[in-house]
Amino acid sequence: MARDLWIYFKSGHSGYFAFILSMLNFVVLQYNLFVERIPFLKQYMPRMSTFIILFSLIYFPVAILIGRFEFKKGTTMRQPFLAPFTQDNIESNIRLRRSLMHYYNGEKEDAMKELVESERLLVKWKFES
Repeated sequence: MARDLWIYFKSGHSGYFAFILSMLNFVVLQYNLFVERIPFLKQYMPRMSTFIILFSLIYFPVAILIGRFEFKKGTTMRQPFLAPFTQDNIESNIRLRRSLMHYYNGEKEDAMKELVESERLLVKWKFES
């Protein structure tokens, strides 16, 4: 029960609160260090709410375009939100099923290759007591 609560807390905190708080912190710092100290900007953005609206209208679309460009370029990969063990376990099960299909089709050599690869993925997670 306590472990589940801790996992839920970490997920909610890191996925949402930390992001929101860091964005708010960034906006407040930019306003105080940038707009407040430049009279020209202060004249056109006397309130922080004006700066937040202008910031949002510029920052979010530009960040989305840059992120899209990085994905299209192929340098940034979408990371699955699964733990490494879960990823390896899923891949191992897929390879095990492929092995059975190869064996069923009379392809014993391919079946053994898939079986060995399936085992290799999981053997690193073996815990010694």
